[in-house]
Amino acid sequence: MTRRTIKICNLNRPQLAEERSKLLYHLHNYQEKLNSAIIKYDKSDTENKKSRRIGKLMDSIDVIETLMKKNQKFSGLCRNFVKKCSPYEQAKNRINKYKNDHPKHI
Repeated sequence: MTRRTIKICNLNRPQLAEERSKLLYHLHNYQEKLNSAIIKYDKSDTENKKSRRIGKLMDSIDVIETLMKKNQKFSGLCRNFVKKCSPYEQAKNRINKYKNDHPKHI
């Protein structure tokens, strides 16, 4: 059924394949930047730095979660990528822990 839908709707045409390829490239870069941001957060030596860096992590997560919404182009591809993106889960965990530890700051 899936292969038939792909063929009937011409979902593997070169233009769409190129767009998916570009998106995967950007998602890979996002993953690397998110991993770097997590490392910076973990190395924060003051509450002020932690607060600023957790804000950046939250903004980053908001962006990727917007891309995963059903009304967005290639949202399924984004959701599938994020399922396998350990830095995404690590960032979500740190954000949740920070929110629990600092309820008045968020």
